[in-house]
Amino acid sequence: MRLAQNTRILVIPGPGVGDCIALLSVLHVLKQYRDDVILDVLAQPRTPIELFYNNPDIRYLHNNFKKKYLNGLAKNYDIAITFPLTELNFFYIKYLGLRTFIPEYGDCSHAQSAFNLIKFLFPECANILINKYYLFLQPEHFAQANQILLKAKIKLSDKEILIGCHIGYSSVAYKEKSFLRRWMGKFGSRAWPLKNYILLLEKLISYNQNIRFVLTGSAAETKIIKRLFKKYHRFTYNISGKTSVLNLACIMSYFKCFVSGDTGPMHIAAAMNIPLVTLFSEKTLNMGKITFAKQTSISSEKITDIAVDSVFSAVVNCIKNNCS
Repeated sequence: MRLAQNTRILVIPGPGVGDCIALLSVLHVLKQYRDDVILDVLAQPRTPIELFYNNPDIRYLHNNFKKKYLNGLAKNYDIAITFPLTELNFFYIKYLGLRTFIPEYGDCSHAQSAFNLIKFLFPECANILINKYYLFLQPEHFAQANQILLKAKIKLSDKEILIGCHIGYSSVAYKEKSFLRRWMGKFGSRAWPLKNYILLLEKLISYNQNIRFVLTGSAAETKIIKRLFKKYHRFTYNISGKTSVLNLACIMSYFKCFVSGDTGPMHIAAAMNIPLVTLFSEKTLNMGKITFAKQTSISSEKITDIAVDSVFSAVVNCIKNNCS
């Protein structure tokens, strides 16, 4: 398929941070080769909308979700792209009535899935490689990040070694009413057991007393994080629920390493070129692994089977390489 000059595309992203970063990075590369393409965005309410502000590739951001508005929107565009296909995005597509293209995850990464569709629509981009993620940070994001660091009493000295850590239990925190049941380890396929993060921190402290975990997460995870790491408050900084996507990106510039499963913050860290230690089950490895990132990927048939010693060794290697 080959699209004409000045094709008008309505982009309909989903709510996932990683999906949005991958999609927008692919569209950024597209604009380098086809500047004539017009890209507008219709973002659902849970989409991390700040990713689209100050983005030079996006002409207009739609935030009206009424049926009448959606019906009238279709005449302004030639096609739509949605990634990924969610129930709410399907609702938008239905009322738009536009010819819509949907990248398929398959067995490849987020970015590659989106890029495969772009290569189908624009064959002239077939030989282009996606070798980084793009975030368009502004001075105010760094100023806000510095305020968050100040309130969290994070010391930006050469002495402390800041390790970002995202436990990735937001879905559990939202769905489970009993904190005890959450704490006992009811986790999904992308979450490493909670107790393992404590064991990892203990081993890292024994290795170097200057190591500090900077704990990120959603507001829903705050209670879990506070309770879980209460004993080690001297060695942790908790910024869960206190950052936006772009604030967190700025804060990550101070990290020596970032530890996470396949989460949105993992993709933010990749965009900031932070060394990653990422944890996957064999089912999620291909989708989550970012080939162009500084990424040490550790996987097992089940993510719960990944040994603490393996993660510890990978983090220590990151520290050695990034502190030399």
